[in-house]
Amino acid sequence: MNILGIATPGPNAAVALFDNHSIVAAIEEEKLSRANDQHALPQLALARVLASAGMQLADVDAIALAAFGNGSKQNRRKNSANEATLAHLRQLLAGRRFTLFDHHLCHAASAFYTSDFGSH
Repeated sequence: MNILGIATPGPNAAVALFDNHSIVAAIEEEKLSRANDQHALPQLALARVLASAGMQLADVDAIALAAFGNGSKQNRRKNSANEATLAHLRQLLAGRRFTLFDHHLCHAASAFYTSDFGSH
């Protein structure tokens, strides 16, 4: 199974590609665009990750988007901007479906799943 992970939008927009066993490729958008803190969709990173793996978007089985949760006051004010970003992301992903995950829970999961807590 090939899973595409996207962290966007924001200053750390990035894309990672995983298979059943490991990270296949990953890169932050600003490493390619050379623009710091641009708050853009990671279009260059998406293209680079897929190209480095010799894959196309059609080869991806699932797409996960790390996004800020909708509960905070700040995110409620940005709701229309978030909707516009999601619409642009859908266009970038050629209409493919994706699953939204809370940004902060993604941080917690990355710490837990890379630790040895589950091995005891």
